[in-house]
Amino acid sequence: MRFHVDYIAEHFELELSKYLKLKGASSKEEVRKAREEFIPIYNRNRDMGLYDENAYTYLDLADQALDSHSKSFYAEMALELDPDLPYAKSMLIKEMYGTDPALCAFLMEEVLEEEEERLEDLGYTEETYAGRFFQNIETRPFLHLLNQYADVLDRARLFREEADAIEEILFLNPSDDMGTHPFLMGCYARLDEEEKALKLREQFKDADGDSIMLLPLAAMYYRRGDQEKAAVFVKELAEKNREIGSAVSKLIRGDTTDMYLLGRFPYVVPGTVDEFYRAYLISYDYYNEMPGFLPFIEEVLRLEAEKDHGDD
Repeated sequence: MRFHVDYIAEHFELELSKYLKLKGASSKEEVRKAREEFIPIYNRNRDMGLYDENAYTYLDLADQALDSHSKSFYAEMALELDPDLPYAKSMLIKEMYGTDPALCAFLMEEVLEEEEERLEDLGYTEETYAGRFFQNIETRPFLHLLNQYADVLDRARLFREEADAIEEILFLNPSDDMGTHPFLMGCYARLDEEEKALKLREQFKDADGDSIMLLPLAAMYYRRGDQEKAAVFVKELAEKNREIGSAVSKLIRGDTTDMYLLGRFPYVVPGTVDEFYRAYLISYDYYNEMPGFLPFIEEVLRLEAEKDHGDD
């Protein structure tokens, strides 16, 4: 449900960076022209099988594999070809120790430290390169690894540590190309960190739809017992996403089919029921800990509908 790494696309960017250096392309126009030249070259090489014995090709095979044994086999093949590849290390850890999220998190910390040291040796430090980590093919795997680490921490219910990891991602990549801030909002709501939650909402207010940010805020205040403030965010949510009524009714009845079908994609259209379902699915267990939350939303929506009808 988090950002999915396209390993073939990552390999293309890696090969493209080599080609740009070879061509000495530096200006935007030179980079654009070199990229156009390289695309057919890359496709031809791939069609000829020149990239078959490549770490990223094996990562892609591991990603597509349906069973744990095959995933581990291909990840090990990738690691043999590139012993420093953090993607392969992370994949093996999750396949081998996935049933123990806390252990996974501990092992992934070691991989993060190794990757951080490798990047520092190349001259990429967090202090000097913050803001450009996603754009650079050398530093991007570190961000992906941090995101996978945050996911493991979430499954281990280590929400403070998860929040710390995502805060680091946003420091290194303020534009949040991987869409991590909705998960951070969920952490802040669970941790009852009101100031940070409101600041995050303001930071990304115009970046995506509001269900992602408003739903956990409403839940945070509801859990506090501040139904007045919770209602404010529910009303704002309903104003900007007018399709939530039917979704709330389905969830109250225990019908989660649409939630899993429509909410599992990382990117959804703002103001749609898909967006609301994604917001709910991100912190599903958190909302389920408050059995009165959905009926509360339904009641707020009912009162607002009556008010609107009366005004008419």
